[in-house]
Amino acid sequence: MSKFESNSTTSRAMPRYYFHIVGPADLRDRFGLIRCDDAAAIAWAQNVADALQKRNASASVVVIMHEDGREIARIPGVPVANPIQLAVDRESGDAAA
Repeated sequence: MSKFESNSTTSRAMPRYYFHIVGPADLRDRFGLIRCDDAAAIAWAQNVADALQKRNASASVVVIMHEDGREIARIPGVPVANPIQLAVDRESGDAAA
C-alpha cells in the first residue's frame, strides 16, 4: 500500500452537520457543512449566532444536528447591548451592578 492510500480500518470520513435557525423565522439547513468533530461544529454555530446578533435576530437559536440525526447543541443568539442605552442607564442609576 502506498503512503497516499487510505487504510479504511483507521480512517473515517468527516461528518456533515446541519445548522438550523429556530426563531421568529425558522430556516432549515438543507445542505449542511462538513466539520471534523462536534467541537468544530459548535464553534461554527457560535459564529452564526454572533452574526444573527449583529443583525438583530437575537431571538433565534442555532440548532446543530449531526448527520446521524443527533442534536449536538443549541446556541442562543444573545442580544447585543445597546451602548447608548447603557450610558443612559448609568447616568440615571438604573445600571445593573
